[in-house]
Amino acid sequence: MADMPTAGAGEPREGQIVTFYSFKGGTGRTMALANVAWILAANGYRVLAADWDLESPGLDRFYQPFLEDQEVRDSPGIIDLIREYERTAMRTPPAKRPEIFGQVARVEQYAFSLAWEFPEDGCLDFLSPGKLNLDYVASLSGM
Repeated sequence: MADMPTAGAGEPREGQIVTFYSFKGGTGRTMALANVAWILAANGYRVLAADWDLESPGLDRFYQPFLEDQEVRDSPGIIDLIREYERTAMRTPPAKRPEIFGQVARVEQYAFSLAWEFPEDGCLDFLSPGKLNLDYVASLSGM
């Protein structure tokens, strides 16, 4: 993954969250997300595209030529991030949670960069919903 800027506690971070949402499936939101993320990266922005469609993930298909099959299929993602956060919350005393949660909630350990060189230091990182293997449905229902 591309080098992520680090900010200390209390330092402001620049960035913007853009969400593509629709009540109805088949509206093209995943394709819109894939294209907008690519355009932003091609214009020098650092982009994280997260596939939050946990029940029907498909963002990886748009980036397939720039991802390794094994990497997507066997890499942890959003579900794993949430489960680790939950496990940490259960075993950490309440007073210590604020300092630990900031570390556990970092997506860098779950996201990976597309194999493409964008101009002007742009980059596009992908965050899958979870390991897209035969155990995916079990992982999702366990959450």
